[in-house]
Amino acid sequence: MKLLGTLVLAGVACLSGCAEMERMNAQAVAQQRAADQQKCSGYGYAAGTDAFADCMMSTEHRREQQRQDAERQAAMDRQREQDRRAKKEAAAAQAQQDADTQRQIKFGEDLENDEARKAGLAPSPTEGMNCTTTT
Repeated sequence: MKLLGTLVLAGVACLSGCAEMERMNAQAVAQQRAADQQKCSGYGYAAGTDAFADCMMSTEHRREQQRQDAERQAAMDRQREQDRRAKKEAAAAQAQQDADTQRQIKFGEDLENDEARKAGLAPSPTEGMNCTTTT
């Protein structure tokens, strides 16, 4: 029963939050419309005329175009960032692979030298060194 009460309260809170967002959105739309009307009136168009309506439509169209351009630019920026990260990760993976390859080559060379020394086919690392001490 407690769970049901909690769920009901959560649902009410969610709905009231949605209602508040809708109210704020409606307020923003009304403010934008008032600003557009003021702009078109400032251009000298009288409310209720075809010219005023055209001004309102072109203002809305410009705003919508700017919004779409901003969304496109944001999408391009996100894609560039993803590409940059992918290149960085690929370069790091290649560097790791190169380092692993170099370690394997070095290990193979060391192993071959050890085996050659054991077979007497290669000098030891200190053989042939001419070390003298002076006193």
